[in-house]
Amino acid sequence: MNPSPTHAGRPGIATSSDELPSTAPADDPAPAGEPNGDVLTVDEAAVFLRIGRNALYDAIGRGDVPHRRIGKTIRLSRAALVQWLGRSCGAASTRGL
Repeated sequence: MNPSPTHAGRPGIATSSDELPSTAPADDPAPAGEPNGDVLTVDEAAVFLRIGRNALYDAIGRGDVPHRRIGKTIRLSRAALVQWLGRSCGAASTRGL
């Protein structure tokens, strides 16, 4: 029984890809170039929303887009963005009626 892989006598250091834990592929992988995590950076969220990075920063600055500031970084939730899109699209479609 080998409790953990070793590398030059140091426990816990994998020496080959065979010793690394496997990761299962996502059920519904994102299209090439599109981020697939639950928490997104501004750049990833801009790709997800298919808008420019600066346009997203402007919307964040106006408080239009749900986001969190963690120190000097900004993070966005994919689920919150999808909900926000659903709400904002519904509101926009009823304008002018």
